[in-house]
Amino acid sequence: MTIPIGALPERVRQRLVDLEPYGENRMAVLMEDAGGVCELLAEAGFAILGGDYWCPDSDGFERSYDVWAMPPRGASDWSDYVRESLRRALRDLAVRGPNLAPGSCVAIVVVEEAGYNALPSPPG
Repeated sequence: MTIPIGALPERVRQRLVDLEPYGENRMAVLMEDAGGVCELLAEAGFAILGGDYWCPDSDGFERSYDVWAMPPRGASDWSDYVRESLRRALRDLAVRGPNLAPGSCVAIVVVEEAGYNALPSPPG
């Protein structure tokens, strides 16, 4: 699932980047809002499964092919998984964010517990 827009404050919703013109049916968050958005999503019970970074270019935005992903949940309880997903997301944003061009954004992928439980199990 992509960012649940209704869970975000109006000031953030007004600043979302629509990636549909670039072949993606989702929204992205400007880098300066990303950490706070991840915190809001985790507080609302969403696990942050990952994200991919988009950088401005002459036509708007292009995918940077720089991504992060949360490993499968395993045996941890949901609240622990949400906290760990937030910790990893904030760490990745702090490490990669300063290296991105000004005006970059990140498309965040999240899931609620019921949605996660409905996902197929990873192979192995």
